[in-house]
Amino acid sequence: MEILSEMKANDPDFNYTVQVDEESRIKTLMWVTSRGFDQYRCFGDAITFDTTYRTNLYDMPFGLFVGVNNHFQSIIFGGAMMRDEKEDTFKWIVREFIRMVGGKHPQTILTNQARAMELAIEVELPNTVHRWCKWHVLKKANESMGVLWSKNSNFKMEFHKLVHHMITEEEFGAGWQDMLEKYNLRKHPFLTQIYEVQHKWAKPYFRGVFCAKMNSTQRSESANHLLKGYVPSGCPMHLFLKQFEKLQFDRESEESFQEKSTLLSGVSLRLNLPIERHASKVYTRAMFEKFDEELYKCGTHVLDEIVPRKIYKSTHIDAAAREKWSKVMVFFRLSKIPEKHIMKRWTRDARDVLPAYLVRYQRDRGPPSSDTFRHHTMYMKALECVLLGDSNVKCYDVFMAMMKEVQAALVPLSSDKDGMGLAEREQQNQLLVQNEQETLELQGCATRSHCDGESSCSVIVGQQKKRPRGRPTTSRDKALYEEHLKRLQFCTICRSQGHKCTTCPERGDVPKAPRKLPKCLNCGVLGHRSNACGTKKSGPFEPNFL
Repeated sequence: MEILSEMKANDPDFNYTVQVDEESRIKTLMWVTSRGFDQYRCFGDAITFDTTYRTNLYDMPFGLFVGVNNHFQSIIFGGAMMRDEKEDTFKWIVREFIRMVGGKHPQTILTNQARAMELAIEVELPNTVHRWCKWHVLKKANESMGVLWSKNSNFKMEFHKLVHHMITEEEFGAGWQDMLEKYNLRKHPFLTQIYEVQHKWAKPYFRGVFCAKMNSTQRSESANHLLKGYVPSGCPMHLFLKQFEKLQFDRESEESFQEKSTLLSGVSLRLNLPIERHASKVYTRAMFEKFDEELYKCGTHVLDEIVPRKIYKSTHIDAAAREKWSKVMVFFRLSKIPEKHIMKRWTRDARDVLPAYLVRYQRDRGPPSSDTFRHHTMYMKALECVLLGDSNVKCYDVFMAMMKEVQAALVPLSSDKDGMGLAEREQQNQLLVQNEQETLELQGCATRSHCDGESSCSVIVGQQKKRPRGRPTTSRDKALYEEHLKRLQFCTICRSQGHKCTTCPERGDVPKAPRKLPKCLNCGVLGHRSNACGTKKSGPFEPNFL
């Protein structure tokens, strides 16, 4: 708790919250850094959440909220350390996370198949699309399908084709039924179960759902793997927080490198089309490479104009590839990508997101519309000072010091409003927004029971250690919903469970060998052994036990 207070002092926007039990021991601990808050404001539309294990001395599962930035890098929004994985715990975590990032709900959240997490998301994020990750679905398939998942069977290839390449619901349903019929798996429990919840993981149900290229919690899994490179097994709590802070610093350094790479280095054009040149100026380097790859694939499509300028038919030269990209834009000879098809989160200005009262100054809004002469004059003079202050470090220090003095002098004078400023004209709308936010905060405070920020935490008792005997392991512990999974054995003849091919009742090529009866060495009769024989053998060869 002292380290959390120190982190709060060094970073005023750092936020943390603690939930305690009846014995004043930590039940759930959660925090969001200022960097995570800023990142969520720009890239919080699609997130993943997953838990990892064996990262601390108390065997408390650790959960990560992870997203992806405009360079397709994994970014960490926040972390949560919990004692259990029950529904109430996940509700508290989701509720507190949304509160600490400003109240904005994500469009999509990807998790594993934990039922408790699913119920919590339905209550706390009713308008957010919840999907499962494919990684866990394929992992369960590997554990449940037995020999059908081996290299000698085509079932694995066909199953992956259904999961990754089917586009429409009808196509997926028809392909699934053909697979069940081909391998006689209509009564298979695992396939029956996952087909009933196909809307949670099948690709056709991801249409219209923005996932930022994250159709799996692989982002969270990779972040968890990266975390274990910084945090040793059985790590004390204070060391865990310090190492997590170091991980965040390294991730920010890699992100800064990609930002400089986008600004300073150029890109190579494959086709030298006007729309390609426009994309190279709008998108980041990583996003442009993906755009250029899809643009290159346009050559594999043949476009037929059914109704002029209205209806077109795109046919792939190889129907089995099932490509979905259309070259309508190239066919129209567009020199730029239409604005409605450009997502700001993938552009170079993705972080140009200002508060509501300053949104008019965003670069994507164009020049600010100044209705008054004084506003325009001050705006231009401020831009000139910014240009001079960015010359060197000394100019920056002088600029910041003078701006603080100017701000301190203007604050008391600005209390007298004349009604001619641009801000006053939007005051009514701002008051409505602020009232809604205050109402949400009051509702959250009324239902919260935690130790927040710098409030008194002296009543918290030290956590009980649960470190087992022996050397700590770095292997991944299994979640509760994975513990009951066992590899089932199937008969290779009838595809049924409970027996092998050697004892299959449908096997008729090899007759069962009759049971061989034992032969007595004393009397020579079949059916018993010499130690149970009633006839005692006598003669010169009788052993003398004396």
